[in-house]
Amino acid sequence: MRTALILAVTLAVAAAARADGGLFAPWQYRIYENEQTALLDWDADRGVETLTIQPGFTGDVQEFAWVVPLPAEPQLRAAEVELFADLFRATRPVYRQRDEAWSCESTGYDALAPGQNDGVDVLQDVAVGIYDVMVLASDQASSLVDTLDVWGYLHEDNRELATPILEDYVARDWVFVTVRVDSASFAEWVQDVPWFGYGTVQPLEMAFAAEAPIYPMRISAISATADSRVTVFAVADERLIFEGAETRYANRFGEQELAAFAEHWPHAAERLQPGRFLTRLERTMGPEDMDADLVLEPSDDRREFRPVVYSGVVDVGVFLVPVLAVLTIGRWRARRCQPR
Repeated sequence: MRTALILAVTLAVAAAARADGGLFAPWQYRIYENEQTALLDWDADRGVETLTIQPGFTGDVQEFAWVVPLPAEPQLRAAEVELFADLFRATRPVYRQRDEAWSCESTGYDALAPGQNDGVDVLQDVAVGIYDVMVLASDQASSLVDTLDVWGYLHEDNRELATPILEDYVARDWVFVTVRVDSASFAEWVQDVPWFGYGTVQPLEMAFAAEAPIYPMRISAISATADSRVTVFAVADERLIFEGAETRYANRFGEQELAAFAEHWPHAAERLQPGRFLTRLERTMGPEDMDADLVLEPSDDRREFRPVVYSGVVDVGVFLVPVLAVLTIGRWRARRCQPR
């Protein structure tokens, strides 16, 4: 049995974070994960998933551990900070005024704790963008639990909940990946991002072998809020779906369409290829819903889809025409029925 642990020790969130995985704070701090956003690219021919995530933070900068389980050791790469801004804007609903069209539609560190490294191996120790990344492997769940305990991330507030979840991933022989923000690199990087704020930390891309497209969700139960929003942008040869998700956008790109798309959303377009679907999936979940990882499957519905939201005041004439017609017919009938 062999499992890779990915511990990310990065910028902290005192109140809320956007990330993929579970957040572990020292006992005197509280970390809450109320939003998750990811781009999942599935190459069925090669059996390779590329998962890009963008950690976000607000509040004071403190230390926390970020644990992301994966089914295999990944290849790592820094992604463009503008990627998810492009994806959200490109897949938002089409907004129209009522007077344009009539429709009833409304919405269309140390790697290991001293003395606790038995059974734990460092597979990778590399710099990726603003991050120092380590990938650890362990064949003993107790080694992982003990290390987090010594670091202070497992304590009386979360140990009981976290331990069986970590043991489950170890039992499945998953790899888990790790990241730590490099302070000097971050300070230099943020100077080039004047609009830096919540949700704009450099995304991290992880490519790994998988039997099916999967989103590691169970570990999020450790730090998720009662109404955590999960948004997955899925790129694949067909339209994908996962249980309970609402499809907010689905489009198979042709060559000309993708070229036009790239003029407006170049960072998102770099992740797309002609003939492939981009699907935006959303679901609001609480910790009680996060009892398993999300497996994405082909949708029975292969149509393209984009919501259309109508706003504004409807042309009064649209209502007056049928009303006047009814009144006119009524008066005509009343005249016919009068005695002569």
